[in-house]
Amino acid sequence: MALTYRSSTPEEMFLYERLNGSGRAVTATVDPDCRTNGTLGGETWRLEISHPNGWSKTASVFGDRNDAFLAMATLMNETRTQFRAEIRDGHRQPVELNPMRNSVALPTAPVVSMGKNSR
Repeated sequence: MALTYRSSTPEEMFLYERLNGSGRAVTATVDPDCRTNGTLGGETWRLEISHPNGWSKTASVFGDRNDAFLAMATLMNETRTQFRAEIRDGHRQPVELNPMRNSVALPTAPVVSMGKNSR
């Protein structure tokens, strides 16, 4: 019986962009929790882009290395305008748009019955 070696560390790719002294990176790693039986011809890749101000976005793609690399380039392209704006603004932390996120008492809506027995 032939033994095959499978690495215990997931495969990983990096794509890095540097512009006006600032850089951002996209990483793609093979999702170890999602394995195929080979009939679909690919693996699930986890993608994550991170900007210098702490903002990040995750995505996933199913396919081979080429598909993952194209998805990385697409993710980099989709966030290019935001990255250029961050450079212009000095990489300030993103503004939290939900003012109630850190609130102690969140408002709740009253429970209203719409059934036939409500009067």
